[in-house]
Amino acid sequence: MILVNHKTFVMKLNKLFWKILFSGAVILLFSQVLSAQDKSEPHGFSPTWQIKFHGGTSIFFGDIKQNPFWPLSSDHNEWSFAGGLNLEYQISPVFAVGIQGLYGQLSGTKKKYDVYFVNNYYESNLFTNINFNNLFGRKRTTRLFSVYGLLGVGLVQFKTQLRSLTTGATIKASGEGGAGSGIKGRTLEGILIYGLGVNFRLNNSWIIQLESANRTMNSDAQDVWVSGYPYDIYNYTSLGFVYKFGTRNKKKKEEEVTPAGEEPVVIPVVPVDTAVAEEVVVDTATVEEVPATVVPADTANEEVVVTEIPPAETITEGLNYRVQILARFTGPLTVESISSAYKIPAGDITEDVYEGHFIYTVGHFDTYEEARIKRDELRYYYGITDAFVVAFDKGKRLEHLPDE
Repeated sequence: MILVNHKTFVMKLNKLFWKILFSGAVILLFSQVLSAQDKSEPHGFSPTWQIKFHGGTSIFFGDIKQNPFWPLSSDHNEWSFAGGLNLEYQISPVFAVGIQGLYGQLSGTKKKYDVYFVNNYYESNLFTNINFNNLFGRKRTTRLFSVYGLLGVGLVQFKTQLRSLTTGATIKASGEGGAGSGIKGRTLEGILIYGLGVNFRLNNSWIIQLESANRTMNSDAQDVWVSGYPYDIYNYTSLGFVYKFGTRNKKKKEEEVTPAGEEPVVIPVVPVDTAVAEEVVVDTATVEEVPATVVPADTANEEVVVTEIPPAETITEGLNYRVQILARFTGPLTVESISSAYKIPAGDITEDVYEGHFIYTVGHFDTYEEARIKRDELRYYYGITDAFVVAFDKGKRLEHLPDE
């Protein structure tokens, strides 16, 4: 059986991390180039601010540690707690940036040397989250589950005491007595942050995150035992609750809606019993072509009975375009409840089943351009920021939009 030295293993692990990080950067670069030629319809996205509350375990990896990986819980407990607050800005379906404030404690034991240390620290950092599901797959903002990577840099300010296991007497201390350059003389060091996390989306406002990230310091001073591997590492594994805010619910009355880039059309209307023309402003989003009624000149003053033309039946044959506004994985919703929530007439909403979940769409359009105008209307005026265009053929939703 071959025994691997802990310091050697950690050094190899960090070298492996940098290789993975470099490879990921190359993949990220090429994926962005390729995505520029992707003709598929992006799911609607609006940048949002979000705040995250989190707490979890803070575990040290360095010279003063009994076991290479699993924390000691007897004699002296190496399980410690940390918690903090994030302010983040989701700039795209793939990337989020933010700042983090963290307070935590650390401890470690080395029975061989009859020592243990206790530590408390304040950490502040800048970071970016990279959503792997949206990076390598379709850019969806309504995923139930997604995996992300975490990269960041920051500063840690700490105070440490190295003590004897036998007597409890302090052997050495750091960050006390005003010797350090941090707050109240704490020791100040730079850190590199890297890790992975998982998102569990509860609804449009709340997300649960499970995250684990290592902090590699630029010194060996966290446990005040300068020996062996030159960089101390500590891990923070947390459970967090994310709340999204900052999106404006832009809703207008239906009669006020005009698609972006369109101007109201002025249509002259000439009554049958007068020669005076009136001008009526008509919204192009609601105008339908209606066959003109021809009135003979000799009967112009007679009462004319116009038969109302019934609305066309829902198109299920052939290709048509719609705007998807909602997907439901745990069961169907009533059209009435969606209509009430989004202020859209219930008659405009259609329910279908696609890949095992329920989807809800608005409208039936012959061309993509017509559907795009409706999509923009729903995004800008009704606040449905993730509305997007989908295609149906013979009543079934297609995975991708057909080439125009």
